[in-house]
Amino acid sequence: MNISYPVPIDNVSPALEQLGHETVKATVFFLIPAELLYFSIYFHRKGLNKLHRYLSILSLISLWGAPLIAPVSWYVTIMNFNELLFP
Repeated sequence: MNISYPVPIDNVSPALEQLGHETVKATVFFLIPAELLYFSIYFHRKGLNKLHRYLSILSLISLWGAPLIAPVSWYVTIMNFNELLFP
């Protein structure tokens, strides 16, 4: 059995390719606020309330700013994906 990685996919539609790129970008820029929120909750449980408040504010600001820093064109991607499903 001869398997080469990554598997070559030559006939992927542009809609699926764009969906893949946008999903990765959205996931990466969502992980930062999620990690800040996790540590905020952790430090709140440990009793470090000043650090909890600071991390909570950073988490909210980064969650609000994520679409501005890495804009994801979901509307275009979904419209292309609908054209792929319903030609």
